Amino acid sequence: MSALLCWQGSVFRGRIKGKGLSADRQPRFRGKSSGMIYNTDCINIKRFEIAEGVGLCCFSCDEKRQELEFEPKNNTLAVGYCSSGRCEVSADSRIYSASAGDIMIGMISKPGSIYFPAGHFCGWALMFEREKTERSLSAFIRELNISLADIYRKFGDNSDFYNGQADEGLSFLFRGIQSLIEQNDMLYLKLKAAETLLLIKNIDTAQEKIKPVSLSMRETAQTASEYICTHTGVRITINQLAKVCGASETQVKKSIRAVYGMPVYSYVRRQKMNSAAELLIDTDKTILDIAGECGYDNGSKFSRAFFSVYGITPSSYRKLYKN
Repeated sequence: MSALLCWQGSVFRGRIKGKGLSADRQPRFRGKSSGMIYNTDCINIKRFEIAEGVGLCCFSCDEKRQELEFEPKNNTLAVGYCSSGRCEVSADSRIYSASAGDIMIGMISKPGSIYFPAGHFCGWALMFEREKTERSLSAFIRELNISLADIYRKFGDNSDFYNGQADEGLSFLFRGIQSLIEQNDMLYLKLKAAETLLLIKNIDTAQEKIKPVSLSMRETAQTASEYICTHTGVRITINQLAKVCGASETQVKKSIRAVYGMPVYSYVRRQKMNSAAELLIDTDKTILDIAGECGYDNGSKFSRAFFSVYGITPSSYRKLYKN
């Protein structure tokens, strides 16, 4: 859903916030053109004008937990899909989260923000402006018996975001978008946009959805995460995190699972391995030394932990990515 920042045809504004970004690297976005609009070592955003009133944004984020603020100019229907990683969208004082295979559908009319708590996200979002979409996709809409008025009412301004697991049809559709982007095939992307409307009109919004994350849970998880990421070399207990967060152990466990999509100890291990991965690439320290810096006194245990997160051994990771 990060692509909400860049709806085609509208002037948009955005600001990237995150650890490791200095004041002079807090860029402002403003523009209408298609193509790459922002690219750094950890954030890549592309946008495409598929048809009048219909835009597609592709987003990938790696390594650093980032937050984007968006300020849409027009009231827009957004259909977002998370391919991998995790993201949170803050809108109207509510926080919606998505992990791999999840979708978010809703009207975007007010400023909000998108946060990437796990430090990794890959996904797409299709954006529709009603009147322009009716003109540009008129032939498809008639043939497919699509009523944009009904869809806008279904996911309208006064309702919550629809936030749930994508069905097989939507998952297949969004997975196929990447190859069409690489081929620069705008005609087929236009067909995909119409197909998206056809599929979401049949969604049962009364079915079980992903519950929004509360602001207090997000704050607790972020406080715990900051402590975890700055203490990767020591053993961390849930009791310690509870004291740091000023919350109960149960609250800490629930918050981290809700925000990061995994148990506390899985999240701690992931952050330790993220730190190890950086050391493997950026330094010439031995793997045993890196293991020690990440709180492991046993090289074998460290290698198993690293493999469980990255699916590759530390030595192979270094050979593959260093330089």
